[in-house]
Amino acid sequence: MTPTIVIMAAGNSSRYGSLKQFEKVGAANAYLFEYAIYDAIEAGFEKVVFIIKKEFKSYFKELEKKLANLIEVDFAFQLINSHENTQKTQRSKPWGTGHALLACKDLIYEPFVLMNADDYYGKSVFKILYEQLYTKSDHQLMIGYELGKTLSEHGNVNRGICTLDSNNFLQLIEELTNLNHTEHNNSSTIVSMNLWGLYPSIFEELEKRFLIFLDQSSTQLDKEFFLPSVVNELIKEHSEKFKVIATNEQWFGLTYNKDKILLEESISNKKYPKELWKS
Repeated sequence: MTPTIVIMAAGNSSRYGSLKQFEKVGAANAYLFEYAIYDAIEAGFEKVVFIIKKEFKSYFKELEKKLANLIEVDFAFQLINSHENTQKTQRSKPWGTGHALLACKDLIYEPFVLMNADDYYGKSVFKILYEQLYTKSDHQLMIGYELGKTLSEHGNVNRGICTLDSNNFLQLIEELTNLNHTEHNNSSTIVSMNLWGLYPSIFEELEKRFLIFLDQSSTQLDKEFFLPSVVNELIKEHSEKFKVIATNEQWFGLTYNKDKILLEESISNKKYPKELWKS
């Protein structure tokens, strides 16, 4: 078994104004996901799979060389016309996070961590996921964040609000829109920030449900196939269980350009070397 992290990095970053997953931050002048890889290697992970668009591969040339002796690196490409049922589509953007994850179904045969490329999740969560996913857990996992620790001071955000049972198993993820820092800064409501510990059985479910999604959405070119929607369906059907592990970590992201200032301050307060990958 090879402990693996999967990083979704195919997004267009429409609100941010540029490709935020390739915005360099911190004293190490590194991509945000590089700090996650650094933390994951410390926790014991041995492989990273990047889900990207083919045109993004150029961003990884130097990084791939630097990581070569530290962690196995592989790539999966999220293609709009990835399936025979999508060959005639007029769609101009990818199909969403569920479809993104499907891109690496032939690369992963063991439990894995799934994360966004443009989020900073904190150092402790990778150790928790490694321990739970590979030594303790017999079910799928999600790291839950307190809503008040996931907000931007520079604009409204959407968040997946989680309903849990008495044993901290996920019952529902419901997206709420236009949440602001002023009203919700002290909220301890648990939200999903797309940090999962998953089993490879998820791929079979995704593929089956993606075909249904295509049949129902053939004329809706902007509709997306979201992973949380699939999770909700699996829970409702009692097909899978997802244990939520709450963290006190402060989440940071790059939703708006001004978010980078606070993110830079946070990264500088962490114990990262000035050069993450010494040659």
